[in-house]
Amino acid sequence: MMRKNNVLRKYIASLLLFLLFETVAITLWKAKGNLFYLLNFSYIGRCLALGTALFTAGKRYA
Repeated sequence: MMRKNNVLRKYIASLLLFLLFETVAITLWKAKGNLFYLLNFSYIGRCLALGTALFTAGKRYA
């Protein structure tokens, strides 16, 4: 159990980055009423989170 917890702990930064962008996306979408904000910030957040997670995992071309 302890090993699994340590493995997931190193991906917290990627998860927080994703959640930050999702929060901005939803806030701007609701405030401005424009779906573009939701799609754009969600896309950017997913790409950054995936990139940082792959880099953390030691993938060569992340």
